[in-house]
Amino acid sequence: MNLLCVLARVPSAGSGKSRLRATLGDATTDRLARAFVEDVLDWPQDVADGLLVAHAGPVSLLPPAGSRAILVAQVDGDLGDRIAAAVDDGFARGATRVVIVGTDCPTLPAALLAAAFSGLSYAPSTVIPAADGGWIALGVDRPLGRILDGVTWSSARAGKQTIEALRADGRRPLVLPPWYDIDEPADLDRVGAETAALARAPRTAAALAEMRSGVG
Repeated sequence: MNLLCVLARVPSAGSGKSRLRATLGDATTDRLARAFVEDVLDWPQDVADGLLVAHAGPVSLLPPAGSRAILVAQVDGDLGDRIAAAVDDGFARGATRVVIVGTDCPTLPAALLAAAFSGLSYAPSTVIPAADGGWIALGVDRPLGRILDGVTWSSARAGKQTIEALRADGRRPLVLPPWYDIDEPADLDRVGAETAALARAPRTAAALAEMRSGVG
């Protein structure tokens, strides 16, 4: 069973996305942050047999994730702890391949996400690097355990260190073409310039159009 795992921060007014917030202000950033989560949770599930949403924050405030989604609270700990716990939970529920993403990549192409799953048929792990040095998606064919303990999260080294950790554990990864998180105002310019990105993330596109027209 292919399982897509989404690590999601429940949208909360005035919280998160600090680099966007510093430039765009609270109201616009809050609107965008919610749109990111809504778009990722509403991706067509044609490449995965199931969806597990590991959420931080009240589940009652989480945007709808579909009737078949499994909702679990994120564990305490650093990002590596939360990633590993969500992935390993997926395997405990019967998954044979798990790909985990965050919610800052609503424009991630369906074909690239599909490659993260299909690559696990001949590689023990797959990675979609992020343009900023982290990673967008991580796929594995068995639980992670503690192999990510040495990764320096929220740094330009996180992607490289994750790949090194996979190799050290005998899981030489298939490294796929990179994509981008939406962390900076410049990233929004890229969204607006890509027709395919707008189709993949319609709520993000709508929020961006409102921002540029001065609505809301």
